[in-house]
Amino acid sequence: MKIFKLECIDSTNAEAKRLLQDNIELPFVVIANEQTAGKGQGDHSWNAAKGLNITCSFALEVDIPSEYQYLITVATSLSIVSLLKNFIAEDRIKIKWPNDIYIDDNKICGILITNKVFCDNIASTIIGIGLNINQIKFPINIPNPTSLKIITNKDCDIDVIFKDLCDNIIQHFEKIIYDKENLTEEYTKHLYKLGKYYEYSINGQLHKGIVKGINEIGELVIL
Repeated sequence: MKIFKLECIDSTNAEAKRLLQDNIELPFVVIANEQTAGKGQGDHSWNAAKGLNITCSFALEVDIPSEYQYLITVATSLSIVSLLKNFIAEDRIKIKWPNDIYIDDNKICGILITNKVFCDNIASTIIGIGLNINQIKFPINIPNPTSLKIITNKDCDIDVIFKDLCDNIIQHFEKIIYDKENLTEEYTKHLYKLGKYYEYSINGQLHKGIVKGINEIGELVIL
């Protein structure tokens, strides 16, 4: 996988889109020490201190029906869970549907996915990942952040972790083709508040109930 390593960029997702428009061969990943306009879900921004975290975007070729696009989120989330298991007890690592990774009740990672659809198939995807590594102070408007350093009380090697992340992404995306049932089971096992009462805001509407899992198109099931 080709790596574009940058000192500073507006957004790694935006740069990945520009590289795709320039017909750069897939797969590739853009990583930056600093983002000036990092993107989160919807209108949210992503704040990360310079040089202390992983802010990157993977551009991958995929060929799956659009109704299975949730598997991209599943594979990405499990890539990060697998990575974090090297530092943290697995039962503390949770996936807050659809695209946040939590340690206990605190957010350590956000995922932003943009798919390109062609003839009802997902042709390619850009996956933005913001993973908090060595940052210990966060803006007060971020409600519940954490990082590997906060949890382990140690400085972590960002380069080594990024290499492992790249390897995990490749391995888990291969499973989309031949092992999607096990991927979905593993994702469900790590769902935040699984089997517990919780209130989720989905498309602006509040849903209350017991978190049961996801359905066949990746929607959260609350009963």
